[in-house]
Amino acid sequence: MNVRSAFAEGQGIARLDYLERQWAEIHKKPTLAAIRRMARELGRLFPDAGVLDTAALVAKTKRADYTNGGDKFANFRTRAAELKCPIFLVWSVYAGKHLDALRTWSSTRKLESEPVLGRVVDLLNYLDLLEGMIMTGVMK
Repeated sequence: MNVRSAFAEGQGIARLDYLERQWAEIHKKPTLAAIRRMARELGRLFPDAGVLDTAALVAKTKRADYTNGGDKFANFRTRAAELKCPIFLVWSVYAGKHLDALRTWSSTRKLESEPVLGRVVDLLNYLDLLEGMIMTGVMK
């Protein structure tokens, strides 16, 4: 990887620990503050990669594939209804796989399916979606 990262600078494990604490806090009680702290920290993992700008671009292009008539939470609603579970649980499964990949990458420095920056970008977008669910009352 040609991008400077917190892991290369010896801060990666501490930052991953911080992410884990934020993840746990979000699962205790999802708050905008906890979501935003985790998103900021993800942006700091690869400070030169422009992950925040990339996340915005990816969100714009990918969400069209998942929205049903413009509802950016449609796939979450559908899965929650099918599984008869809270929408937050669906979000957690979708978002959690990207955190799992970050854990793997932090110890092995490789991922088989897609680059680590893609996982960071996807996790940022899931955090953005969760923020939207809270702000719009989708997640009660």
